[in-house]
Amino acid sequence: MSLKYKLPLGIFLIIALFIIIVFAYFRLYKSDDIIREINQVRSDFLNNDQEIIEGIVVDFPDERKIKARMESLAKERGISIALYDSQGKEIYFTSYLPGERLSFFSKNPVMIGGRYLYNLETRYPLHRSDFADLQAVRQFRNLIIAGLAAVVGLIILFIYLTVLKPLTLFSRCIDRVSYTNSRVAIPYANKDEIGELCRKFEEMAARVNDAYVQQNEMIAAISHDIRTPLTSISGYVERLLSKKIPAEKQKAYLSIIYEKASNIEELVQQLVDYAAEAGMSRNENNSISGAKELLAAVCGCYTPELKGDNITLECSCTANESAAVPIDGGRFRRVFVNLIENAVKYSERRPLTIKISCWPEAGRLFFSVADSGRGVPERELKRIFDKFHRLEQSRSREKGGTGLGLAICRSIIQNHGGAIWAGRSAMGGLEVTFYLPLIELNKS
Repeated sequence: MSLKYKLPLGIFLIIALFIIIVFAYFRLYKSDDIIREINQVRSDFLNNDQEIIEGIVVDFPDERKIKARMESLAKERGISIALYDSQGKEIYFTSYLPGERLSFFSKNPVMIGGRYLYNLETRYPLHRSDFADLQAVRQFRNLIIAGLAAVVGLIILFIYLTVLKPLTLFSRCIDRVSYTNSRVAIPYANKDEIGELCRKFEEMAARVNDAYVQQNEMIAAISHDIRTPLTSISGYVERLLSKKIPAEKQKAYLSIIYEKASNIEELVQQLVDYAAEAGMSRNENNSISGAKELLAAVCGCYTPELKGDNITLECSCTANESAAVPIDGGRFRRVFVNLIENAVKYSERRPLTIKISCWPEAGRLFFSVADSGRGVPERELKRIFDKFHRLEQSRSREKGGTGLGLAICRSIIQNHGGAIWAGRSAMGGLEVTFYLPLIELNKS
């Protein structure tokens, strides 16, 4: 349960339970005692009224003595006394009771000689001391105080168990995280906001750990890929400088040096492209391009170039004329460039057929690039889009591969709001499929 519901609900239940317990205790054990003791206080007030009435009877009919007696009692006891005749006419009123103080009010008839002559009204101030000495009231008050303390304690314990303890555990787990060892499991299984925070932190820590591993792998891969051609370049330059070499060998050495330098340049450019693509956001510099025109431009560019190398490029598009996609044209064409160059570079079979297909489906525009080459082992299909991943390290380096081409393709497609994956083609080679959001021009 979510904390925004759990905390208010828990506190409400604790308070409701306290009220129920207090009410039940009062009704079952204390109500009769408290009412009896309060009635006793009331009886004491009524006895005072009886004393005043008896004084009136004694002083009757001398109203001056009656007024003097009531004045003396009101002043002595700090009470309010009013006397009215049987017709309601005020005979005497005096008050020594503060107006804002709680009071007990009583009204009594005064009978003299069997005749109803006066009405006596009195108000007695109510003090805490009047009830503090009542045992039942004192016990009930102590129960409420103890209950309130228990309620506060339970609420504090509840908040500690649901919020503070998990946060303390979370903080301790964070303290154990380091850049070189960031995988952490937080033993908190509740499905609330803190539980969600723990799971997201575990995922973040795992990503940090993966990033650290990938960083080390990247550094190692770049170091190896740069060191290998540099070693060759240094060796051939040293030969050229150390002794006289025939012109033919010099030309061959210079060609090798140029090729190795080109490999380093390609690696650096691929790194720049990958870093730039990783920093791009979705829909940046996008424009609407028709599917058929886009595919025709790619195929028209590569068909003549590949034809002389015994490679056939076949293109087909079943999308209608209105099908279009929002793309950054330069970045998106780079996907086809990388896929076609990979098929040509790593396929040892000739003749080679490359098929590029395009079709609409479920609001998306799908593309696929398939070849009849040697393909990719099933276990490697999910990894070929990882940066610096190579199927055969030595053969890839001989052909100048950097392991970044497909990683760049994945970044480009994802930044365009699509997805990309690989599988075995119907021709026995590799097939890479991806899709982009489809736009119908006649509906836009």
